[in-house]
Amino acid sequence: PKGLNALQFTKSEKSLYRKIRQARIVAQEEFHMHDFENRLTDRMDFLGFGCFTASMRPSSPRVIKELRDSGTKVLMLTGDGVSAALAIARKANFFDRTCKVFATLDVNKDGTMCWTTVRGKSLSKKVISEFNFQETESVILRAESSHCAMLISGAAIEELMISDRVESEVKDLILRKLDNFSIVASASPQTKQLVMA
Repeated sequence: PKGLNALQFTKSEKSLYRKIRQARIVAQEEFHMHDFENRLTDRMDFLGFGCFTASMRPSSPRVIKELRDSGTKVLMLTGDGVSAALAIARKANFFDRTCKVFATLDVNKDGTMCWTTVRGKSLSKKVISEFNFQETESVILRAESSHCAMLISGAAIEELMISDRVESEVKDLILRKLDNFSIVASASPQTKQLVMA
């Protein structure tokens, strides 16, 4: 993720990303299935459910292992949520077998950033503590020393880039250490472009 380390948003770009974030919040809070059903049941008849799958290619685990063995840094960049991304990453041998704990940086529903640990196959989550410089530095140091994997959500990347609420020293630390993150999950197309730039 070279693009984020040097990225600086203009005022109009920050404004655009803030509007996108606000629209997501409104959509999540105000759109309920009940509302959907009430609006459409008069005009529609239920026919059934559709199920789709996008399987991983059988060669993916082998290719990822070869890349890791060659010393190449492998990053998963996906629009899938954290839990889905972790499940796929495990199937693909994305992590060392000794990796049992994952530190995740995400944005809460109230817009605040938080570190969460995800443990074991059950993917049980636990909020670590407040989001601040000391805790962030501690999480990153633990991850680097214990082969713990770090994940970041697309919402967290956007919050780091556009929010004035995140302390600059925390923002700088995370952006400097962005290469240590193994997965960027729940990333919008715009965030994917930023990461790949």
